[in-house]
Amino acid sequence: MAKKKRLGPLDLGFLAAETRESMMHVGALMQFTPPKDAKPDFLFHLMEEVRQDASNGAVPPWNLKLRFPDLLTNPLQAWVEDPHFDVEYHVRRSALPVPGGERELGILVSRLHGHAIDFHRPPWEVHFIEGLPEGRFALYFKVHHALIDGYSGMRLLSRSLSAEAD
Repeated sequence: MAKKKRLGPLDLGFLAAETRESMMHVGALMQFTPPKDAKPDFLFHLMEEVRQDASNGAVPPWNLKLRFPDLLTNPLQAWVEDPHFDVEYHVRRSALPVPGGERELGILVSRLHGHAIDFHRPPWEVHFIEGLPEGRFALYFKVHHALIDGYSGMRLLSRSLSAEAD
C-alpha cells in the first residue's frame, strides 16, 4: 500500500470550503526578462528543463494527490503519491495573442485561475507564458491551498529561483 499522510484540520477545512463558485486554490504570477543573449527558443528550453527535472523524480508535495478525490470532505482524507504522475499535465505552455501586453496577460491568467483543479491528480499547475513585449515572459503557478499554503508556497518558489541575474 502506498504511503499516505493524513490532512490536518486546516487543510480539511480548505477542501470542505471548495465549491464551483469559490475555489480554494492560490496563484502566483511572475514576469521575467530573458538574458540579453537568449535565443528565440529560450523559454521552450527552460520549460523542457523543468519538465525533465520533474519527470526524473517528482517529490512530495508535487507528486501527491488526494486519496478520495470524489469526496473532498472525507474525514479520512489523505495525501498519497500519484503512481501515474504526468509532468506534461502540470507544466504547460501558453502564448499571448499579438500584440501581447499586460491586458492580454491579465485576461489569460484570469481564465487559467478560474478553472477548477483536478483532484484526481496532484493539485497544481505551472504555465510558461510567452508573448510579452521585448521578449519578456511570465510564469503563472496555481496550487490548491490544502496542498501548500500561500506563505509556504512563496517560500518554496523563491528558493527555486536564483538570486543572481546570471
